[in-house]
Amino acid sequence: MSSPVVSFENPTEHLNPNYYNLNLYTDISITCPQTIEEGKEFFAAVNWLIEPNLLQRGIRQHNESGFTQLTLETLNTNLILF
Repeated sequence: MSSPVVSFENPTEHLNPNYYNLNLYTDISITCPQTIEEGKEFFAAVNWLIEPNLLQRGIRQHNESGFTQLTLETLNTNLILF
């Protein structure tokens, strides 16, 4: 088994510049803050391709009290315009 290819990319224009986008292989990505400050809101997201045209996303949100929400989405990538 080969080692995973890990790369940090520049944050996209719609994210806070303090967030990293970590790509593992070609079908998994993780978005998370570079640092987490106590009492500050933040989110972390995981995207994975389960089929060539089907993306699943999990988004976990936190506020000053801690974990608040987990959202799971399934997206047809044929419908996403870049």
